[in-house]
Amino acid sequence: MKKREKEKGRNVVAVILDRYEEHSSDWKKYGDEGAAGRRSVFVEQELYDEIGRQELIAQIVELSKKGLLDVKWYQTGSEVECFIYRLEDMNAFYALDGRRPKRELAQARLKELEELIGSREWKPWLLL
Repeated sequence: MKKREKEKGRNVVAVILDRYEEHSSDWKKYGDEGAAGRRSVFVEQELYDEIGRQELIAQIVELSKKGLLDVKWYQTGSEVECFIYRLEDMNAFYALDGRRPKRELAQARLKELEELIGSREWKPWLLL
């Protein structure tokens, strides 16, 4: 498994979206009516180091107040065990991050490829 390089400005929403897009097939169901379920992100020291302990906790509390996360605490207010998000809320996470969903990007690329294959220029090459 390839580890993502740390980025400046990475936040809890980016962590959720990265996990959603890179470590599961959930992203293939994005936008489907039946896409449901819950996923957990366990908070390890690396995440505290990357975002900052106070900033991480503040973001988790804020998203929890918005109803987007459930939180399991080791010690309430200061030590997070994990946070849980729902697949039904992915639209909200994409809106908060400003990122285009991976499924939409894949569908756009597929459409481009279909257009190329359908053109006369490419057809003879594909038939060889």
